[in-house]
Amino acid sequence: MRMEITRRVKDAKSFIIEVANLIGRYLRDICDYPRNAQLIVQPLLLETVIDDPTNSRDCENYDIRQFVKTNRQGNFVPNMKTIKNLASRYF
Repeated sequence: MRMEITRRVKDAKSFIIEVANLIGRYLRDICDYPRNAQLIVQPLLLETVIDDPTNSRDCENYDIRQFVKTNRQGNFVPNMKTIKNLASRYF
């Protein structure tokens, strides 16, 4: 019997929105995250979290800083270009 894996997100657009929202929450509440937090992606299910990567298994870890940029007002915001590049790895 073959077990089918169901991805959490179905397309690149949904993945981009999910990661951008996740990065946005991280930026708003950065003190609630571990100091060594990274963006963690489980590539089969496309689950994404920001957490300490120490105990993650079968996941890909990314430095959060590459997904953050400064806008014209000097605020940190999700970097949509690098988030789209990440999505292209999975879709």
